[in-house]
Amino acid sequence: MRTWSRFRVRNHRSIQAGAHQSQLRQAGWLRVREELGREQLDAGASEAFAVADHQIAHVYVARPELVDKVADLLRSLPGVERVLDGAGKREMGLDHPRSGELVAIARPDSWFTYYHFLDDARAPDYARTVDIHRKPGYDPVELFIDPALPLARLRIALRLAQKMLGMRYLMDVISLDATLVKGSHGRPTERAEEGPLFISSAPETIRRRSSGRHRRETPAARPRVCNCGGVGEACGMSGMSRHRHSSNGWSPGCRARRPRG
Repeated sequence: MRTWSRFRVRNHRSIQAGAHQSQLRQAGWLRVREELGREQLDAGASEAFAVADHQIAHVYVARPELVDKVADLLRSLPGVERVLDGAGKREMGLDHPRSGELVAIARPDSWFTYYHFLDDARAPDYARTVDIHRKPGYDPVELFIDPALPLARLRIALRLAQKMLGMRYLMDVISLDATLVKGSHGRPTERAEEGPLFISSAPETIRRRSSGRHRRETPAARPRVCNCGGVGEACGMSGMSRHRHSSNGWSPGCRARRPRG
């Protein structure tokens, strides 16, 4: 099964990156730990942190009494259009057990970064690389080689040479300038034609909305056919549950089965 989604491109110069992680840190709720002079997100020690994905961010809050305070802070940030609490998540179909206590939705001209560090010089080593598994959130800046990097192609060639020699290396050529991103997606769209597109080679697996409830459509049972081309009784078998293929493609007990030799 394959799925695609229309990428909602906006060429506005005004698109901005939301600094919600740094605000949570400045409020004292998000914690970092220092490793070799670099700051790593310490989710376990944090009272609130966010996992960002373009224009959506799941915000996890450790203590129930902090949820309203965190929500108020997020709503006050520029670029945040809406913050969903428990009722809002149910309304949007996001009330999954693994969802954050809050879900922040960006304005059409904004998106959320994962940056938890306040100083680029103390950013984790993976921040300037393409590393989707270690970054605590999606990073579309990975699409861009740092334009401020002198001789970027030569640097890439040097890193590849280090790889071929079996040396440890980091392909550290990605910018930390979030303003390079001029388009984003993920938030609910105002126009249906700009919404997500779902394409599947197995349409029977798609859940359709019927009478306000979801139901799974299943295909009609397909009978098994042996080499003789017969089905069920044509093969001398009764009942589909008894009709099975043998390893050579013939149904056991098939009257049309050719003798060996």
